[in-house]
Amino acid sequence: MSDYLTADEKIDYIYKELKSQKRSRFFKIILKFIILWLIFYFYSTILINLNKDELITELSKNISKIVTPIAQDITKGILENNTTNTNNINNSLIEEIKNNPELLKKLWKTL
Repeated sequence: MSDYLTADEKIDYIYKELKSQKRSRFFKIILKFIILWLIFYFYSTILINLNKDELITELSKNISKIVTPIAQDITKGILENNTTNTNNINNSLIEEIKNNPELLKKLWKTL
C-alpha cells in the first residue's frame, strides 16, 4: 500500500529537487567564474613574466640604436675641440677599468 506517495510527499520531493538543482546551478556558475579568474591571473602574471627577458633585450637594442649615434657625435665634438682634456679623461677611464674590471661587465650587461 505504501507504493504510492501522497500529495504532500510529492510536493516535498519536487521542492527538494528544485532546491538542489538551484544550489548546483549556483555552484557551477561560481566554479566557472573561478576558472575564468584563474586563467586571467595566470595569463597576466606568468605569461607576461616569461616574455620579460625578451622584451628587455629588444628594448636595450632599440635604445642602443638611438644612443650610439648621439654618443659618437658627442665624442667627435669633444675630440675636435679639446684633445688634451679627452686624453686625460680616456687615461683615467682606462685606469679605472684596469682597477675594477667589473665595471666593464656591468656596462655591457646594461647595454
